[in-house]
Amino acid sequence: RAGAHSTSMLSRLRPRMHMRVRTFAQSVSAELVKQLRQRTGAPINKCKQALEAEKGDLDAAATWLRKSGIATAQKKASRGANEGVVGALATPSLDRVALIELNSETDFVARNEVFQHLSRTVAAAALELPSSGAGALVELHVPELLAAHVDYDGRRQTVEEAIISGVASLGENLMLRRACVVRASDGVVGYYVHNSYVHNFGRTAAAVALEAPGALGTAREAIASFCP
Repeated sequence: RAGAHSTSMLSRLRPRMHMRVRTFAQSVSAELVKQLRQRTGAPINKCKQALEAEKGDLDAAATWLRKSGIATAQKKASRGANEGVVGALATPSLDRVALIELNSETDFVARNEVFQHLSRTVAAAALELPSSGAGALVELHVPELLAAHVDYDGRRQTVEEAIISGVASLGENLMLRRACVVRASDGVVGYYVHNSYVHNFGRTAAAVALEAPGALGTAREAIASFCP
């Protein structure tokens, strides 16, 4: 009986060994995070999260960020966007100028390089969009401009998709409010952007079409003197 009691005590005192399995997220290099951030403009923590989810695959991580951006944009769509920029972009011959208004929630984001690059991309799409009708001023339909294709973030996508990417990168609701083209059939268009954050993108803008049949060269010199 004493021996049995001793064996029982030993079994209770014998240390128990447990196997512990720990799962670690795949290590993502700083260089990969940097490349994805340069490519998409997304925050560093989002880039790291995307790369970990896609096991270091840059293309798959960029797709992950786009899908995340769609969800983010839907959540932020109801928030007011009353700041932003008015941008102007002209053809080399100055016969057409596109004006766009892209809104953000804050003035801080309007000064951001990602937002400004997005604004230039939208303005370039507006400039290339076919415009019909008579007169110097042509109002562009926002849904048509949103459906136009542009090269942005290293891939061909619609303007709407580019804006959604901007929402994911900047964390604010962004909205393309309006756009137009000012054109001259036999002349030039001059334009001016006031309170610029960056060249040709600021708080307000104006454009004027100068028709100059037979004197196009003189008209271009006159416009170029105040519209570099």
